[in-house]
Parts: sequence; structure tokens; C-alpha cells
Amino acid sequence: MEEVNNTNSTSKEEEEKEIEESKSSEKPEKSKPSEEPEKTEQSKQSIKDDLLIPDIPPPKVAKKKKLSSPVLEAKIFSDLKFDQITHQLVIIECDRCGGPISVPVERNMILGSPEPVVEFVYIHGKPKHCLIAQLDRNFNERRRRTADLIDEDDFR
Repeated sequence: MEEVNNTNSTSKEEEEKEIEESKSSEKPEKSKPSEEPEKTEQSKQSIKDDLLIPDIPPPKVAKKKKLSSPVLEAKIFSDLKFDQITHQLVIIECDRCGGPISVPVERNMILGSPEPVVEFVYIHGKPKHCLIAQLDRNFNERRRRTADLIDEDDFR
């Protein structure tokens, strides 16, 4: 009977050794996957270099133009007559005129709108053209464009 116990104990010891060996063999396998992504990143970079693919440039940020001279500011603000309680004066760059223009915008039109951005048309200049602008609730310009005017009275 002692022999049977010895074989059992020997077999248990062998099993423990096998388990330890399998654990130790698993550890290097875990390090292999971490090496593989590095290889793929390096291969992607080499492919990119081979194809001469340029990097994507960052988006351009438009600089806001500010009124630079007090003479220009006085001209813009003195030309218009409007009620400061019911209207807000907004300065918008007109591409057709080539400079900033002051636009009196009705406060109720912007603040009372269900939309977050309100579009309006302002007719001005010589020759007459219109500025189509979009303002948010803080009276900040979101977008703008210009268009020509065609009057139907010219064709009657």
C-alpha cells in the first residue's frame, strides 16, 4: 500500500510541476501580443511612407476682424439712426463693400425666434446688394454671404 501512496504523491508532484510549467509558458505568450501591435503600427508607418501620403493639416481658424481706428468706429456708429431699446447694432463684414458695416437688428426678431440661429437680409450699398447673415441669440455672427438684387420694377 505504501507503493500506491508513493505513486500517487509522485503523480501529484508531477501534475503540480506541469501546471507551473504551463503557467510559466503562458507568461511569454502575453508579452507576444503587446509586440504585435507595435509591428503593425510600424508596418502602417512604412506603408504610409512608401505611398508618400501627406499628413492631414489642422483646420484653419478664421481670425475675427476688429475695428482698428476710432475714425472708422465713429463713421459706422454715427450713420444710422435707430432705437437702442428695440434694436441691437451688429457689425458685420460685407465682402461686396470690402469692409465692416453696421446693421441694426430688431431684438425681438432674434430673441423671440424659436430657432437658435436666425437668418436675415440687409439691403445696402451702391450698387444695391444684400447681405444675408445668420445670428445666434447672443447677436454673434454665425455665417454670412452677399447677393445681387434684381428689382422687378426695372423690367416693367
